[in-house]
Amino acid sequence: MGKRFFIGVDEVGRGALAGPLVVAAVAFQGSPPRVPLWNAEDSKALTASRREVIAEQLRAHSRVRYALAGVGNRTIDQIGIGKAASLAVSAALTKIQRTIGAAVPFVLLDGGLVAPAHFSQLTVIYGDVQLAVIAAASIIAKVHRDRLMEAQHEYFPQYHFAAHKGYGTAGHYAALRRHGPSPLHRRTFRLA
Repeated sequence: MGKRFFIGVDEVGRGALAGPLVVAAVAFQGSPPRVPLWNAEDSKALTASRREVIAEQLRAHSRVRYALAGVGNRTIDQIGIGKAASLAVSAALTKIQRTIGAAVPFVLLDGGLVAPAHFSQLTVIYGDVQLAVIAAASIIAKVHRDRLMEAQHEYFPQYHFAAHKGYGTAGHYAALRRHGPSPLHRRTFRLA
């Protein structure tokens, strides 16, 4: 494409008891796009319906490209959450780099995340509330993971994944005590 892209990277699902860790890499061509209803907010500060609308607007925008990568609960249990996040970051960046065709784009990552060494990069603490490109990644990753967990509710309704998306709520802990862990639960977290 020959145009300069900035890539933002963020993850969701790090602290969940069940389900995958999901990383989104979002590339803006030039400056952040104008997207109605969006003020570059962290996905956690938005309502679910507003996140859905903003994610759709971002995905449809002509100057936005994105890629998603996930690591499932079994892999997280085998290699640990930190290595799982690094694996997903690397996979998402490989996908987005293919999409945009840039040789080695500049990557901005939310705090705690690191890209493979061949990328020019900067990790920004609370990047999801400071930088639009990381906030966009946060929103797209959150919407994607939430949809995955809502779909799992159909197979495991006793855990109420549609309500808490696999995070440790009182209701989720009560379901674990009643039913034990499902195949989606991470065994390396204390589940009771």
